[in-house]
Amino acid sequence: NFDTEGIAEKVNRHSISACGYGPSMALAEYTRMTGKDAFTMLLRYGHSGQVVPSEKVVAYASILFYSK
Repeated sequence: NFDTEGIAEKVNRHSISACGYGPSMALAEYTRMTGKDAFTMLLRYGHSGQVVPSEKVVAYASILFYSK
């Protein structure tokens, strides 16, 4: 829903370790500002434990930001 303030608040409140959430929020804001019909689509999600089994993993997501 492009709630970048909510994302920042949750990352900080829960001490979430997330690389690149700042640039992702900037992209979300830019997409929202460029058109009334702003959307996101999760293209792929995975984590390093899928390649090498481990209890400590790093997650990756590929997200498309677009407007019509």
